[in-house]
Amino acid sequence: MGVTGFRGRVVALAVLIATAVAAVLVVVSHVLLSRVTDADANALAHTRAEAVAANVTVRRGHVVLIESGNEALDTVSWVYADGHLIDGIVPAGLLDRVEALADSGQSQSTTTGRYLLYAQPIRLEGHRVVTVVRVDLTPYETSEQRSLAMSLILGGITILLAGVVAYLVVGRALRVVHEMAALADDWGDHEPGRRFNLGVPRDEFGELGRTLDRLLDRIDNALADERRLTDEIAHELRTPLTALRGEAQLAQLSGHHLAPESVLTEVDRLTTAITTILSAARTRIDGGTRCDLRAAARQAIAGRSIELAVPTDVDVAVATELVVAVL
Repeated sequence: MGVTGFRGRVVALAVLIATAVAAVLVVVSHVLLSRVTDADANALAHTRAEAVAANVTVRRGHVVLIESGNEALDTVSWVYADGHLIDGIVPAGLLDRVEALADSGQSQSTTTGRYLLYAQPIRLEGHRVVTVVRVDLTPYETSEQRSLAMSLILGGITILLAGVVAYLVVGRALRVVHEMAALADDWGDHEPGRRFNLGVPRDEFGELGRTLDRLLDRIDNALADERRLTDEIAHELRTPLTALRGEAQLAQLSGHHLAPESVLTEVDRLTTAITTILSAARTRIDGGTRCDLRAAARQAIAGRSIELAVPTDVDVAVATELVVAVL
């Protein structure tokens, strides 16, 4: 359950990041495409206005339009001279906007419905001439909509692929971790001596292998200490208990009472043995206790006529009481 939850969180994070990136890319691409199409529409409007302006001239004091043979311009351009329309037929739905642009006498553009209207003054001496052209924005809007739809589809596919790839990659990585943990657990129960031995760690799996090896070493050492402690307890307790049993059997056979001194002696010996064993076990667990061997030896032989040669400045990793008890 924990592995599945971790995989789900990683996949959700990957999908979230992919969604954010895809959303940013879709917005940026749509904005850039919109600017490009607007620039193209404006460029087409300027081109048409320049083409119309090139055919306008003055003859006998009147502004006339030279026939260029391009009938396509007649449906998308209109020429106003001194406030009057001299060429083209303006659709009724655009008449007010076109006349407003022509009366302004300035170069400007506006959007009405699905059309872009652009007005450009034409410099003719003694006359105020303005040409107004129309550009149909439908192809540009269609292109933007198609591009947005394709971007959304590609973004959705990218998000889906990111989730699938994250799921597979994380699953593969977690499978390796699961297998290593299962092996370490099995070795700890049945083969304490087995190790991964991956050498110098080159990645996270190497670090995990080294950590598991150290854990197995500690488990092996703990099991060995447990066996040694069990053997020591069995050995140290057997002697005083045997002595007590012998004293009791001897008193039973002889009909005499068991001397308290002998019982107390063996009990003291048993207590000393138990204390020594427990101190040794704690010393192995803590690993930080040390004592001066020479001082411990002097304390052990205090009051006895014994000469003992012990090197100076020798420390042992056990408690002083344990060294005294052993000696």
